[in-house]
Amino acid sequence: MTSSLPAKRRDIKTKLDMPTAVWQRYLLLSILTFFTILLSCSQSPNIMVITGTVTSYETNSELPNAEINLTTYKQPELVQLPPIGDTITTVLTNTEGVYKFDIQLSSLPADANKLVVSVDRGVQGWKAITPAKGVITVDLVAGSIPVP
Repeated sequence: MTSSLPAKRRDIKTKLDMPTAVWQRYLLLSILTFFTILLSCSQSPNIMVITGTVTSYETNSELPNAEINLTTYKQPELVQLPPIGDTITTVLTNTEGVYKFDIQLSSLPADANKLVVSVDRGVQGWKAITPAKGVITVDLVAGSIPVP
């Protein structure tokens, strides 16, 4: 009887260690997953979001379906003209006159130190911005001042 007791204890110990080994693997996997997520969050892509509302100069209301252009900055020959260069992308405003660009900074041309958001050549129909990670709000006014 005494000789079978140690064998039973070994059998019981093996059964108890099995869940412990599984638990240790689960814990290790959880820790690795946590650090992987933490590392991926710290290396988030450099995204620039440009958003804003376009209103009409004439009606002072939001302007749906307005075409908004994002272009490179190019110094115009005449100061009255906007500094619009090469087109990067274009979006339309929604029914509330809101637009949004999601731009990967690494996809911009190397010489794009400034960008221009424009709706037209009206009153406040364009604005020059400096590319930067995060959200940039640019509200625009479409239309022109009536000529007397």
